[in-house]
Amino acid sequence: MVPELRKRHRQVWRLMAVALPAGFMLAVLVLPRRNYPDKLPAPAGQAWEMAGESLETEELAVNLRKKAGAPGQQLEITVRKPFKAPAARIYWQDQFVGSLGARGIHRYYLDSTLFSHPPFTLKIVDPINEVVLQKMDFPQ
Repeated sequence: MVPELRKRHRQVWRLMAVALPAGFMLAVLVLPRRNYPDKLPAPAGQAWEMAGESLETEELAVNLRKKAGAPGQQLEITVRKPFKAPAARIYWQDQFVGSLGARGIHRYYLDSTLFSHPPFTLKIVDPINEVVLQKMDFPQ
C-alpha cells in the first residue's frame, strides 16, 4: 500500500469509528414506540335494548346494539367455539377494545368517534403470534 492510500484508508476508518456509533444511537432514538392504553376498557354489563347490525361466523356471532340517548354503541360478541389461540384481542377500526376469553357473551362499549369512517372493521387478533384470527366488515 502506498503512503497516500494508507493515509486515506486511516482517515476513512477514523470517520467510520465516529459515524457508525453515532448513527446507531440516532437510529435507536427514532424507533417507533408502541402506544399502550392508559387503562384497559371495561366490558359493558347489560345488553342494550335495540339491536343494530349483526354478523355471524362458525365461531362467533357479533351484534352492534344501540341505546336511546347514548352517543356510542355496544359491541356484543358471542363466542360459540373456542379459538385455537389461548387468548384473543378485539380491535375495532384498529383501536383496541378488549380481550376475548372462553365461550359466552362478551360486551364492550364503542365510543361514537369509532363510527366516523365506514366501512367498519372488526379484527380478532392472537396477541402472541400476532395473527388475525377473524376479520369482519360492517358496511353500515
